[in-house]
Amino acid sequence: MGIITVSDEFTSVIPRERIFKSLIFDADNLVPKLLPQIIKSIDIAEGDGGAGTIKQMNFAEEGVSKITKKARSISLKKTKAWFRNHAFPLV
Repeated sequence: MGIITVSDEFTSVIPRERIFKSLIFDADNLVPKLLPQIIKSIDIAEGDGGAGTIKQMNFAEEGVSKITKKARSISLKKTKAWFRNHAFPLV
């Protein structure tokens, strides 16, 4: 397992309060509609949706492999750059 962080900024005609509310309270329905190529569905594994509820995020197969390949490529480039600049500066 690993940690994945995603950050993005965009402008919208929809008020930010409405977008925030939708992403927090209706994410289970909204996120799979916004990112169908990456997230297949979000299901409740345990609980009733309140505090302590465990949710399962199901990824689309092709979306995960694209993300993994891109992350691996970026990681490899950063590692090579670090070694080139720090570990072996004469190479």
